Amino acid sequence: MPEKATVVGENIEVTVNDNKLTIEVDLAQDFGRPEGKAMNRIASTGGFIVIPGTDGVRMQVFVGRK
Repeated sequence: MPEKATVVGENIEVTVNDNKLTIEVDLAQDFGRPEGKAMNRIASTGGFIVIPGTDGVRMQVFVGRK
């Protein structure tokens, strides 16, 4: 049975099945430009996070648009 998607940040859902990580981001989202940054933020984990369903595996994701 596939794992249920887990929200791990702003506009980021992950699933782990058979030791494979799937990351889903809605590219239609736009949260604006963070202060001092060159891109509009589409999705972010806000730093490193532990991936649910793993033994402490960490990731960091930022998706942006100029």
